[in-house]
Amino acid sequence: MGGSAEAPSPALDWTQVSGLIDSVYSVAMKSVHNFLESYSEHHSTYDLSILISLLDFVHSYLTHARLQPVHVECFVTPQAILSDMVKIFRQLLTSTAFSKLLINIRQSSILLNESGYLTSESSNSLPSLHSLPKPANIDKAEAGESTQLKPQAIHLLLSLQTLIRLLRSTLSLNPTEIQPLCVDLIGHNEVMTYMRRVSQTQQTNNSTNYFASVECSLLVDLCQLGVAVPTPHLKELHRLSLSLVPKCTGANLSELHDLLSRVVFSPIMFRSHLTESSRSDHVTQECVMSLPSISNTYISLLLPLGEQLQHSRNILSRNTEKTSKMLLRHSHTDMLPLDWPYLPIMHLYQTSSDRSVDSQPPPDTCQLLKNSLQLVNLLETLLPDVTKAISVHAKVARVMCSFLLDDGLFHEPDMQRLLTSLLLSYCCHIDRIDFSQPVPGLQAFADLYMAFLDHFEATSFGSSVFSQYVLLPMMQQQSVEYRKLVWTEHALTLRSVFLSPNQLMFPMEKLLYPEEVNAAIITGMSANLLSGLITLTRNPVLYVAAVHHVNRFMFTTDGRDADVKLSLLKSAHLCTVESLKNHLIFYKEYKMSGSSVDVNDDTNSSGDINADIVCYTKLPIQRCNLLKSVT
Repeated sequence: MGGSAEAPSPALDWTQVSGLIDSVYSVAMKSVHNFLESYSEHHSTYDLSILISLLDFVHSYLTHARLQPVHVECFVTPQAILSDMVKIFRQLLTSTAFSKLLINIRQSSILLNESGYLTSESSNSLPSLHSLPKPANIDKAEAGESTQLKPQAIHLLLSLQTLIRLLRSTLSLNPTEIQPLCVDLIGHNEVMTYMRRVSQTQQTNNSTNYFASVECSLLVDLCQLGVAVPTPHLKELHRLSLSLVPKCTGANLSELHDLLSRVVFSPIMFRSHLTESSRSDHVTQECVMSLPSISNTYISLLLPLGEQLQHSRNILSRNTEKTSKMLLRHSHTDMLPLDWPYLPIMHLYQTSSDRSVDSQPPPDTCQLLKNSLQLVNLLETLLPDVTKAISVHAKVARVMCSFLLDDGLFHEPDMQRLLTSLLLSYCCHIDRIDFSQPVPGLQAFADLYMAFLDHFEATSFGSSVFSQYVLLPMMQQQSVEYRKLVWTEHALTLRSVFLSPNQLMFPMEKLLYPEEVNAAIITGMSANLLSGLITLTRNPVLYVAAVHHVNRFMFTTDGRDADVKLSLLKSAHLCTVESLKNHLIFYKEYKMSGSSVDVNDDTNSSGDINADIVCYTKLPIQRCNLLKSVT
């Protein structure tokens, strides 16, 4: 028997199903009427399975008929039925029963978890489902009852999904009447509430929950319906689509591919977020124009294509002839992490780190990096709330990896503009940056920063935007570890930081306060000043910071590090550079008076920085006494 040919598939044609549509449709519409009359009152016990099955048959019939490559004689689109369906569905969308259905969907949502469901109950007899939701708060009196989610929960999701798919399948058959129905469905108050709440939740640990993939599938269908009709709610749909990307599991592979290719990277979607200022921004406009290329980059890099995608699509479209099994590989794992927009950068960084010194980089490295930075820039500029769950320091660390690629791509003008735009966005949240906190994927930020400093010293040629990223971990609010790394172990790095205070994209005060108390760092600052490694004309920002901290430290009488302070005073007094000696001893404060300049201008634009360094004309008595002790 093993060598015999497989039995041929039974011959099926449209004559075997075409006669059913009238009867099935009639019963389906009666079920809709029954739903309208009874659901509101009996929603907790109402059985939606028959209604779902009937509407699903109508949807499948119309979908397959519409996709036939040749005309089928026995199939005639029943326009009278479609017109009747429009009337009934219009009544459905405005009914109390439909609003109650939507409320129940939201309350039983796994993605929202409003009812306190936990994904902790599993079944040994159904290992492929992993764990099913269980209510977290059950009365003791109900403890003997089943704690699994009631069967109606899956029917709630499927009922709305079937309705959405039916509308999509009839949209091309009768767009004039179906389009308004689609717009009304998307704009329904309860649908909008559901979309907004899913968009706002950052919960992504639903991969072990079977119902989560069903809910994601429903929402993907809703997003695809939205891009097919002229709805005024593109912003809400786009936010929903972006929030769904890290929520989708392996079971949603086909839907995730459609979501990315049709909704997430849609230029129409991104243009809906443009404001007057962003429309005039050259970088943003260029990013929007590049969305087709960005889409190709992310889909080809992030999703498994080929047989695995086709298998998922066969399951979704119920192509039984080409489906040997209903299981998908990694169906209960999240497809993409929360910080998925940064994955191409990390991929390039990892590839660059693993590549041998003599080997050539991939030819598409520049385009991959540019596309990734463009998408991140669009999200940070137009949709900052979408990525707010990713810590700012993690974002900065990811972007810093762009500078570490062997090809020196950061010197390209396009890259400079993108990296500058991103830094401006991150500096809007400067107080939330804390590099001492863990960064996913990095064992220690200090190791990355050390490599960053080595690369800056070797390849930066004084790049202004590179210098800005170097200075971020040197801010006084950050760990002393990073400042010590620069001022003592990588002092040669300082020579190439040509920035003036009016070029900084964050307040100069971040480098001045709180004042430095680490003696080793202060000693390094003093040595770099006295040796001429940093000067006022070449390194204005670092010069001001070093003078400020050395002056404050050596004139502080708190009893700590007395020997170090005495040594610093002696060195300042014996300094042969008169202007530096005057600043170290007579410095009072720094007040920036100049206007800001273009950060991408790599020429030294310090202006009259001497005027911004305020010095005492006469030293206070306490300082005079300290100075006398070393003269």
